[in-house]
Amino acid sequence: MALPRAYIPSIAVLRALSRPTASKCPFARPLLTQSLRGKASKASKTRAEEFSEEGPESWSKLRKGKGLNGSGISAIEWWEQDLDRQTPERLITRIDQPWQVRRLRKMNEMMDKRDSDPKYDDTELGKMQIEDLMDDPNFADIRDRLEEIKNSLPTKAERDKVEKDMDDALKQAEADEADFNAMILTNFHECFQGMIDDPELADAKEDLMDLQSRMTEWRDLENPEFYDAIERIGIKLESNPAWQERVRKIEDPLEEPKDEDAREMKELLAMAENPEESEAGLDNFLDQLRTLASALPGERSLKEEIEYIRSPAYQAELDAELQSQIDNMTEETELEDTFTELHRRVTKLQSAVTNAPVEDEDKYDPRAEALKEKILDDPRLMDKLKVITDILKDPDFHNTDFVTLTTLKSAPDPSALPPSELTTLGHQMKVAENDPEHIAAMRRLKVNLLPPFNVHPAVRSLNQALKIAYCGATDDIRRILWRTYAKARTVPTLLQSLPDDAWDILWYSQAVVWKGNQNRKNHLAVLLRDLHSVGRAGPPTMPEAGIESGVSLQALRLQKIREVLLEGIEE
Repeated sequence: MALPRAYIPSIAVLRALSRPTASKCPFARPLLTQSLRGKASKASKTRAEEFSEEGPESWSKLRKGKGLNGSGISAIEWWEQDLDRQTPERLITRIDQPWQVRRLRKMNEMMDKRDSDPKYDDTELGKMQIEDLMDDPNFADIRDRLEEIKNSLPTKAERDKVEKDMDDALKQAEADEADFNAMILTNFHECFQGMIDDPELADAKEDLMDLQSRMTEWRDLENPEFYDAIERIGIKLESNPAWQERVRKIEDPLEEPKDEDAREMKELLAMAENPEESEAGLDNFLDQLRTLASALPGERSLKEEIEYIRSPAYQAELDAELQSQIDNMTEETELEDTFTELHRRVTKLQSAVTNAPVEDEDKYDPRAEALKEKILDDPRLMDKLKVITDILKDPDFHNTDFVTLTTLKSAPDPSALPPSELTTLGHQMKVAENDPEHIAAMRRLKVNLLPPFNVHPAVRSLNQALKIAYCGATDDIRRILWRTYAKARTVPTLLQSLPDDAWDILWYSQAVVWKGNQNRKNHLAVLLRDLHSVGRAGPPTMPEAGIESGVSLQALRLQKIREVLLEGIEE
């Protein structure tokens, strides 16, 4: 490697460096800088100004063929990626149509109104936000529940009404509780006043007066001081013979029977409580009779009768006769007590069928009075009233008559049909979900409840079962539909919210006779009771055959009662 050597400048460089510089002209002036048009600098834009230029207001300049905001942007997309899991990017939402821009701008305006006006109805805004969540792939697994929430989202007027009803119910409950407590305190006050005025309870008079005066300070009976005072008075009255005698009479009300029936009832109760003593006394009496009969000549029949009385057969016959007498006495008492009630209910049924007001009782009708006298003089009136009572009390009467008079065509058994006439339930549901007419029909079947009952699992199961029952009718589907209804019928406000189409499909799915439908009558009885509870006489769509137009269930019951009353009587 060659060693470095010192730099020696050339002669030309040395001459140039030693040459003197030229002197400046004394008249020379520096050149002026070129003038700029406008400001030399601009202030930075605020965040609000940037948003106003790039946000929803700029979308109003949307023109066809020039992008979303006139700058050539064809779409706005939101993508998502999980960096921790290293997942690929996923499209969340995309705005590439003018209506999407208008919708987003409308949502922003609605949010501004909601923030500025506390009385603003944000129901539509809430539905639009739920729709955005339904389009988000992150919420794909709960899309059905989000749709249910969106469909059942109440308006502000409905929410205000529910809150008002709850407030009214709370106030009414508080008022009822206050009235109940006041009534209880008044009753206690009167009871204590009667004990104070009783000279036999003079030893507890001071304590009773003290308790009575302090009760005005208590609004209810949950005060522990009240129970302590009652306990002290009770301990003091334990040594009072007059009070003990009253307590004994209260505990044993049949101690001194006032009539023959009460004495007989007391004897029956004593025999029931001590059966061994009563049987022993009867055996001793029969032994004495048998000894006396054996001592008398020619009294063989008496001996046989005594032996028969001691036999189990006579005891069974006696028990049966006694039970029959008790049943007859009970039935006669009930029939006599309910005659007025039956007359009122029959009159009410008649007025409901004829849709005419009940005539004034003071108005005299000779024919009606004569017919009433004949009915009252009928020796079989009690038997007829018993039949009418069974008609009014039997829940299966209207079901049986209604279904009997209604000619229902039994559906064919799917297992007996050829394979060419069968199809799968999945195929039926696909066909229904792609047909606008079927979609509208299934929407009419859906049960919509107000929150929080709209997300009840039983309600969701019932809606799914109704949809399946609409698409296919088999024994298994009928059974599933009934089970889901039995679970959901106890949800508050469900019976009032069931649509007419749902009532029809529930009723006629259980009314059809199938080999697996053994509980048909019981199911119809439950459905009819539920229909009556919401003010309906039967299913919304009455059968076309078997019952004349305009004849209701009340008319059937009234006609049956009329036939029973007028049987054997000439009008």
